[in-house]
Amino acid sequence: MRSKYLEGKTPKPEIDNHPFKVTTKYGFGINFEQPITPNIGCWGRFGWNNGKTESWSFTEIDQTFSGGVVVLGPPWKRNFDRAGVAFASNAISAVHAEYLALGGLGFVLGDGGLRYGRENLIESYYTAHVWRGL
Repeated sequence: MRSKYLEGKTPKPEIDNHPFKVTTKYGFGINFEQPITPNIGCWGRFGWNNGKTESWSFTEIDQTFSGGVVVLGPPWKRNFDRAGVAFASNAISAVHAEYLALGGLGFVLGDGGLRYGRENLIESYYTAHVWRGL
């Protein structure tokens, strides 16, 4: 596979094989939370970064979208309980995937043998108030 980003350069990326220079990783995030009724609410988040610079955090996600719904317990006579469902969809940028596919290593990703695609998750939860903060 010939990389359009690494034309004329070492086929296997070496993160230490370059002169020291400061780069900027930039991105943005949007969050919203909206009550629908006194006992039901929803939320959503979107985040994006340029995906072209080294990751120095717990995750290598370059794009994320998540959302969910929460229902408070009064309708079923459990005033301090909550139930919810949430989903998330995460991805890395094309240049990030190509770097890893060529053998580059990231913070937690990369062996050159993976096929990189979106990561989609869904989860539900129930928070039960048992007794005074327990």
